[in-house]
Amino acid sequence: PVADEFYKTEYKNEKKYIVSAGRLIKSKNFEMLISAFAAIAGQYPKEKLIIYGEGDNRSRLERLIAKSGLSDRIRLSGRTDDMAQKLQDAKIFVLPSLYEGMPNVLMEAMALGIPSIATDCPCGGPKLLLGNGNAGILVQNGNEQQMADAISALIEDQELRQRYSEKAVQRAKDFKCNKICEEWLELFLNILGKVD
Repeated sequence: PVADEFYKTEYKNEKKYIVSAGRLIKSKNFEMLISAFAAIAGQYPKEKLIIYGEGDNRSRLERLIAKSGLSDRIRLSGRTDDMAQKLQDAKIFVLPSLYEGMPNVLMEAMALGIPSIATDCPCGGPKLLLGNGNAGILVQNGNEQQMADAISALIEDQELRQRYSEKAVQRAKDFKCNKICEEWLELFLNILGKVD
């Protein structure tokens, strides 16, 4: 389940940040996200990319950011214990992973109503969470051009952001603690033969 704080935090859809989060490791594929953002940054001079997390890949990502010439617009902001407040500043959330199970941070962004983009990666968690693209944009795993196009689409189209925001909030009701607990209880009762 997603913590209640993500449902209680007010999301303000007037921010300028594109946000991502996760361990700074190869499988999270922040290299692709940085490159996709760099490819479109000239078209959107007010947009900034913030990545939360720490990991072994930090120095490599810092070099990639410096090489892009966008050190003033792409920030590695380290770990945070207050993800709900950090996500509140996001216009768009992006999950560029090469593979994921059931990514908590995507569920948290959806609970806040942030229009989200994720790679359609194995084991299929993002596809399941986004309802096969109904509650957010799915891009082909590892496809930098599709990622750049998806970010551009959400930057440019406020109505599209609003639609995905509303769909995400609706979908995220399935991640609430009481809903998840009810499903576990039903499973256990089924196993025990207490439910028809």
